[in-house]
Amino acid sequence: MKILIVDHQALFREGLTGLLENQPEVTLVQQAGTIAQGLCLIPEINPDIILVDLDLPDGNGLEAVQKILECWPDANVAILSIHNSEEYALSAIRYGAIGFIPKDMPKEHFLATIRGIHHGEAAITRKMTRRLIQEYNRMSRIQAPNFDGKLKTLTFREYEVFELLSTGFSNREIAARLHIAENTVKSHVHNILEKLNLRSRSEARALAMHIR
Repeated sequence: MKILIVDHQALFREGLTGLLENQPEVTLVQQAGTIAQGLCLIPEINPDIILVDLDLPDGNGLEAVQKILECWPDANVAILSIHNSEEYALSAIRYGAIGFIPKDMPKEHFLATIRGIHHGEAAITRKMTRRLIQEYNRMSRIQAPNFDGKLKTLTFREYEVFELLSTGFSNREIAARLHIAENTVKSHVHNILEKLNLRSRSEARALAMHIR
């Protein structure tokens, strides 16, 4: 497992690196202090998990998540934060993060969370799951009346990609099913988000599931 830590606090990064490097399943831990540094390291190390601080010198963690997912839509990005707040956590999920990890989380719980992310689990609490369901229902009520009109702006191929998003397929899997290039899928996803006024694949997936 390869992990990238993007955090503005050097001491915190060093401590987290030491903890992770002692785990047998972790093969590499790299550090960055800014969003720009993190974006440069991602293609170099191809991390399995990216841990991003909510507060960074060149932007906030939500902006970082957005920038990362624009270039690497299948990346597993989780937010790290001293703010143990449901609202911050909900914002992180809205922007496409796989989870929200409070910095005061006990060591054993943190390591279990990292292993869970690596095995396809989301890093959210049961309480947060309930909030997400409430938010999904709220968003469905808001979007439903105008959604059909927005869908008509999609091309036939974009609509095919949109439907496959609801299954949780990665860009690579969508490309294989539709027999098109992965870069073409990325372009379609970008167009879908723009036309439907969505901020992340997560929102697109939620809305696609709503109309299935």
